[in-house]
Amino acid sequence: MIVSDTGPLAVLFKAKLLFIRGIIGLFAEAKKKSIIKSVKECIDELLEVGYYLDDELIEEVLCALQKKD
Repeated sequence: MIVSDTGPLAVLFKAKLLFIRGIIGLFAEAKKKSIIKSVKECIDELLEVGYYLDDELIEEVLCALQKKD
């Protein structure tokens, strides 16, 4: 999906009212709110069913989350 620089989504994004994030970002937020116990377990479950996630991205996110804990 291509979003114009002046359309309504762009305005919301620039105003920080719209945040674009992927599934790993949602897992991180869920962990922060104690909705899930482990981001890694959720990622592992996705990988088991065939979902593709970049290995470097996974490592970066898990390292960043460990530094916050």
